[in-house]
Amino acid sequence: MKTLVTRKEMIEIIKTVRGSTFFKFVAETVVDMRKTGNPFVGATKVSTVAAQLGCDYETKVNNQLGREDKAMEFVVSPSPWQLHTDNKHFLTDKKTQSKLYLVVFPLKKSDERIAAEPTKYFFNGKEIERALLEEFFPKPSVPKNQGVENPVIYRSYGFDSFKSMTLMGTEYEIIPDASDPAPAPF
Repeated sequence: MKTLVTRKEMIEIIKTVRGSTFFKFVAETVVDMRKTGNPFVGATKVSTVAAQLGCDYETKVNNQLGREDKAMEFVVSPSPWQLHTDNKHFLTDKKTQSKLYLVVFPLKKSDERIAAEPTKYFFNGKEIERALLEEFFPKPSVPKNQGVENPVIYRSYGFDSFKSMTLMGTEYEIIPDASDPAPAPF
C-alpha cells in the first residue's frame, strides 16, 4: 500500500535521509528534443528510475578514478546555473531560486538490482513509440572532465516531476498540494 504525501511532505522526508541510500521513483518529464521540424514538441515521458540518493559527486568520481588506478584529483567546478540548498539532496536555479531539483545518481540498466521497467512516451495524452521521437533527440552527452573510463552520471530532476517514490522501504504516492503546486526552495 502506498502512503499518500504532498510534495512538501516528501521534501521533508527526503531531508531526513542521512548518508547514501538506494531508492526508486517514477517521474514525468517533458522529452528533451530538437524543436525544428518536430511534430512531437511537448511530448512527455514517464520514467521509472532506480538510483542512489545522498551521494557526493566529487567523491564518486574520485572513487571511480581510484578503481581505474588513476590519481584521485577530481575537483567539481561550480555550476553556471544551479546552486545547492542547505540540504545536499536538493539544488535550485541560481537566477530565481524558484524551482527545486533533486540530485540523483541513476543505476546502470545492467545493474541486476533494477527491475527493468521501460520508459513510456506520450503525446497529446496518448502513448507513442520511442522510435517516432528518436530522430529529434539530442546527442547523448558524456562528462568530459572526469578522466574516467566509466563516467559518473548524475541527474537533477525538477521536484514537480515526481509521481511516486520508494524510499527507505516505504512506497509514497506524491499528490499535488493545492496551496503550493510548485514547491519553493528552502
